[in-house]
Amino acid sequence: MQPGTFSRQDIAVSQEESPGFSRGEDVNQIPLFVDHQKTPVTDKIALLTERFTKHASNRPTKRDSLMTYIHSIFAKQLPDSEVQKLVRDMEQRKLIVIGADNKVVYHV
Repeated sequence: MQPGTFSRQDIAVSQEESPGFSRGEDVNQIPLFVDHQKTPVTDKIALLTERFTKHASNRPTKRDSLMTYIHSIFAKQLPDSEVQKLVRDMEQRKLIVIGADNKVVYHV
């Protein structure tokens, strides 16, 4: 293995040593290892809604920054078309409104 690369076991061990890690947690639930393309849309929207609620002061304010934010939440595993679909779904569910000036208003 090259310097600076980590295996699942390395990450699991380092997480076990951190105070916030519980031995009962599954290493496959670490966001880096989750295959977000297989996650249902409703679960993705639920995760985003939870993040928007918990971090209200750090919500993206423009459409482009929202797209970048969603990419980062899902470890850049989703294609642009799916990220755009998530934004449209959130608009249809009235969780967000994107104005003519591309500003995002949240209703979560």
